[in-house]
Amino acid sequence: MMGNLCSTLPNLVHVTLLRCGRCQQVPCFSQLPFLKRLTLVSLQSVEYMENSEPILSLSSKSPIMSSTLFFPSLQELTLIYMDNLKGWWKVGENADISTIESSYDRLLIQRLQSMSFSNLTKLRLDECPKLISLPECPNVEELTLVDTNETISVIKMATASPSTSKLASGSKLKRFTVSNLEDLISLPRECLHQLSSLDVWDKKLVNTEEIGKQVFMSMSSSLRSLSFTHCHSLRFFAQGLEHLTAIEGLVLWNCEQLHLSADEHIPWKYFKSLRSLQFHMIPKLLVLPSGLQHLTNLRSLEITNNDELMELPEWISCFSSLAYMYLRYCPKLTSLPEAFCNLTALNQLKIIKCPGLTGGCQGPKGSEWPKIQHIPLVQVLKDYGG
Repeated sequence: MMGNLCSTLPNLVHVTLLRCGRCQQVPCFSQLPFLKRLTLVSLQSVEYMENSEPILSLSSKSPIMSSTLFFPSLQELTLIYMDNLKGWWKVGENADISTIESSYDRLLIQRLQSMSFSNLTKLRLDECPKLISLPECPNVEELTLVDTNETISVIKMATASPSTSKLASGSKLKRFTVSNLEDLISLPRECLHQLSSLDVWDKKLVNTEEIGKQVFMSMSSSLRSLSFTHCHSLRFFAQGLEHLTAIEGLVLWNCEQLHLSADEHIPWKYFKSLRSLQFHMIPKLLVLPSGLQHLTNLRSLEITNNDELMELPEWISCFSSLAYMYLRYCPKLTSLPEAFCNLTALNQLKIIKCPGLTGGCQGPKGSEWPKIQHIPLVQVLKDYGG
């Protein structure tokens, strides 16, 4: 449909294709010289991204490599809900060259296997269950692999040298979102040493014992941000956390079985560097864990969509550095502790969809207003619209 993009739209910088369910073949985006961001979402009929033939051109005597670069400017690649995507090319990525007789085919496959996203720094693969290979991404810094095929090799794809296809000592991976823990555990220790952000999306994860022993120890000085997202089976996450003494941000999001109050072994006292804490959709969160009193350097606290949270504790005044608090959809909260008056560093408070607090926190006549009137910016909304 789009023809030769190089001639018709040579200056494209950002391309997004969304919900083209019947589309079986996408244009050859790799030849666009200035393309920086490519996003494909819900192209369920696409099996391969490109035809391999344009990689080579034929002269009268022998095949000659095309001089056109492969994605010379691409920095961000996002593939989401590509249900039938198997690879970038139909042949070549996993072929055994020694078994191929045709010199043309051997050269073609050698050329394909040497291709890499040389400038790609951000790669997201989400819900691509049949994808088993991609060109290497030796310079990727931010990688997301959620519900992808377990056979795809994160080591080969994101930490390999384009010239030798062996592990590169200078891997640049810094941020990793992963749903298959084997992908995380398989990373070489030198890669773990430099990871600054980890987001775990494992629906089957029950506790952190395995990654605590094999992974967290290697991240003790590098990891700054840790998230557990949609870990529906997670019950305990204390194991191994004591190693993460440099962590600055912790997010727990949609963990249905997580019982924070009952897990007394969570090493909150080691998190002296923690600045940001978020509890989103934790159904078993009835009260805040008492161990949070150790977080004296906490500056941001977000508590959202926690249906059963009954109250905020009086010891909340321990958060002497807290500057921002966000409360959203906590329907059983009906009052704020008197200790709110002692949160002198708090300069922004947002309360949205908390019906038990809405009236009381709207000054100057609200019952809760004396506790929060010292806060410079207070936003209280019945809903997002006001």
